[in-house]
Amino acid sequence: MKFLGYLFAIIFVVSLPAAAEAQYFNMPGTYSYALNSVRHVMDLSPDGRLGVTLTDRVIVFDPLTGAQLDTKPSGFGPLGIYLAQTSLGLRVAVLTSNGGPRRIAVFSLSAAGKLTQLADNQLTTSNCDCGSGVVLSGPGQVGFVNVISSSDSSMNDLVAFSLVDGSIIRKTTMLAGGEMGFSEVGGKRTIAMLKGSTVGVQWFDVTDPAAPPNPLGDVTLTLNHSGNGGSPAHSIVFSGDGRYIFFVNPGVFFSVIDTVNKQVVSSINDNQSFISQQLFEDSQRRLIILEAMPFFGQNGSSVIRLIDATDPAHLVSVNQTNFPANFTQKGDLAFSRDASRLYLLNRAGLLALSLPSFSTIWQQTAPVNLEQQLIVYGPSDELLGAWDNLNGTGNTSVIGALPPNPPSISISDTSVNEGDAANVNADFTVTLSAPSTHPVGISYATAGVTAQSGVDFTSVTGTLTFAAGETSKTISVPVIGDLTDEFDETFTLNLSNPTAALLSTAKGTATILDNDPPPTVSVSDLVRREFNSGTTNLTITATIDRVSAKPVTFDYATADGSATAGSDYTATSGSLSFTGGGTTRTFVVSISGDTNVEPDETFSIQLSNPQNVTFARPSATITIVSDDSSTGNPIDLNGFFVRQQYLDFLGRDPDTDGFIFWTNNLNNCGADAACAEVQRINTSGAFFLSIEFQQTGYLVERFYKSAYGDAMGSSTLNSPHQLAVPIVRANELFSDSALISAGVVVLQPGWEQKLENNKQTFAEGFVIRSRFVNDYPDSMTPAAFVDKLNSRAGNPLSTTERDQLVSDLTAKAKTRGQILRTIAEHPNLVNAEFNRAFVLMQYFGYLRRNPNDAPDTDYTGYDFWLTKLNQFNGDYIGAEMVKAFIGSSEYRKRFGP
Repeated sequence: MKFLGYLFAIIFVVSLPAAAEAQYFNMPGTYSYALNSVRHVMDLSPDGRLGVTLTDRVIVFDPLTGAQLDTKPSGFGPLGIYLAQTSLGLRVAVLTSNGGPRRIAVFSLSAAGKLTQLADNQLTTSNCDCGSGVVLSGPGQVGFVNVISSSDSSMNDLVAFSLVDGSIIRKTTMLAGGEMGFSEVGGKRTIAMLKGSTVGVQWFDVTDPAAPPNPLGDVTLTLNHSGNGGSPAHSIVFSGDGRYIFFVNPGVFFSVIDTVNKQVVSSINDNQSFISQQLFEDSQRRLIILEAMPFFGQNGSSVIRLIDATDPAHLVSVNQTNFPANFTQKGDLAFSRDASRLYLLNRAGLLALSLPSFSTIWQQTAPVNLEQQLIVYGPSDELLGAWDNLNGTGNTSVIGALPPNPPSISISDTSVNEGDAANVNADFTVTLSAPSTHPVGISYATAGVTAQSGVDFTSVTGTLTFAAGETSKTISVPVIGDLTDEFDETFTLNLSNPTAALLSTAKGTATILDNDPPPTVSVSDLVRREFNSGTTNLTITATIDRVSAKPVTFDYATADGSATAGSDYTATSGSLSFTGGGTTRTFVVSISGDTNVEPDETFSIQLSNPQNVTFARPSATITIVSDDSSTGNPIDLNGFFVRQQYLDFLGRDPDTDGFIFWTNNLNNCGADAACAEVQRINTSGAFFLSIEFQQTGYLVERFYKSAYGDAMGSSTLNSPHQLAVPIVRANELFSDSALISAGVVVLQPGWEQKLENNKQTFAEGFVIRSRFVNDYPDSMTPAAFVDKLNSRAGNPLSTTERDQLVSDLTAKAKTRGQILRTIAEHPNLVNAEFNRAFVLMQYFGYLRRNPNDAPDTDYTGYDFWLTKLNQFNGDYIGAEMVKAFIGSSEYRKRFGP
């Protein structure tokens, strides 16, 4: 501890402004010396403009720049340096020894930082490596030093010396310890000292330094000299009014002594060694910080305690905390001016704690270690620290300082529109409150709040440097755009570890403003067969065009058209929610069957009350196809017939627009039977020729042709013989067509991309099926692979095309699936296979079987129709092929009599 008389309040009653996050010292000065016994290594003038430190010399420095202003030899090993403001100017007292006699030297210190030695007084005649105390009184222009007496080692000499000329005023031999506390109130000066080594504490009036110290009182205490590694580590501090003495007895207790009633009024007992204390006083509070370490030779945690001593007779333990893991050595403590913070300096570095919670505000590693001293001074809680570094080869006294009124660093909040795909930047402006004459640094790093790193923004970290004179810098953080409708999101850019500046605002918040429109939802028109009785469930699918991060909800309800709820269908209503992700939701409407001969009927699905969604189509029309006929076969009903073409050739229910178009074509014939027959043939033939079937079912047939070639079938047409027939079977084409056609409705939005995606997936899946892999093992060369496919497909490739595919497969520019697809889609193969596939689909589509399945036994029927279609050059109307199949009894018996 250091006791500077009237400087007491300056050293202990200080604080940082709440907005200022002071970080670590600059290191303006480093001074080397050869000795290692410095105990009180630094002191400051009251205005903080001059500092003194002690190595093997007395050094005067500028705390703001670290510049050395003057130096003088100290004579012997340094023990401590003390500075006071007198009416005559600044005075410096230096206590020295090096295992030899103690000395006290006095210097005057000019405003320019120049030292003039006034006196150098020997205090002891024998060698002394013992504890000593020094206090200075600026107003009284006197100093006191307490050393072991040369005449009687069981006694101490209290020496008063002049700060005017450095001369010795009086030496009094008494039973006293080396530690001293000092109070100066209303012109009365009081010194408290140990009363021997095991007796207690005593205090004296030393207002007149030339007179013998006047005993004022004492208390008997059991003292302990084993703290701090076996060296005495007592601490004696007066309250500001001079009435109370706060006394630390290491490893035993902390006590409060009332000097008026001459008794101990309160104590805290502990088996830890209290190393030091700090006192804070204002008009309302008296707070004490105790620094404690495990008692010598014992284990335990180093702690700091905050004690409320407003009522000294009733100490209140406000809070305590263990030191951070790397702050376990003794050090120096200082309150901030308003006691909202505590600063700790020790071998680990500098630590700032918030009071009374003891939460860490910041901490920094010290550049050196061992002995330390911390002073807080100035209107903005400027910090000054000094270390005595013992590294085994030499010793260094390092002065570290945060200059008065350093510039402060702040960061602004920002916002940015998210965008759709490309990254945009969220720009944070980092501002220095005033230009600096040297570089200022600050570390920064992003942190997610509601926004996620890697999803909504790209994390950045680094160090920002302000060159001399700069006051504004920008840090850009990439924001990742998307098409998702979502709430605005935030992340922060956090600042830390400023150098040569305070941190005013440690965090900037970026708001990512979502500018994506809400998704759209639609329901599709559907057509459903009625059936004769009971109910069938119709699944209605609502689809949003993209996933939303917001909760998407809307209501739905059925509404009558020509169909009536209760007789034709069951009225249904409810709500759909997309809060769990996904782009589709379904609900069910029950269709009621009957045997009434009636026209097709319709009802609608109505959407309402959208939340975070808009309606692409707020309604859908549901057509109930009547399958009741006066002749007994529903296939004769136009609507039923049209729906069946969708199911047989496209594998799906009709879309409303297509259904209405083809049904109207048939209805327009009215009672004209010849017209109706022609329109039915044309309508049915159009489904095979449609883009949708050519790109799905017919493509599947060509995949099998390219991969596996032809099968051989028997025919008795004209005479028994064998003929090449398509190798694909009905069940294979039905299942594989469904894979390519899934979700595809030609002319509806996005159908081309959906079809292309399905084709790619199908091709890549086809070539990893075991049948294909067994026929085309991976060991095949690219040339052999291409040639085998080309040969089985009937050699549609030109030589140039063949060579290019071999090159593409060799270079891995195309996959096996892409090679197979290229051949299957080759125009030469499309044309060559067309009639064979057309005939095949008469059996697959109308009869739902293979050409040689019962009631047939071979491919004679297939041979007949292929021969006839070829004779008519593919004209299915002239060949009457479609007419024959849709009029066949086998086809009609699928639906009725």
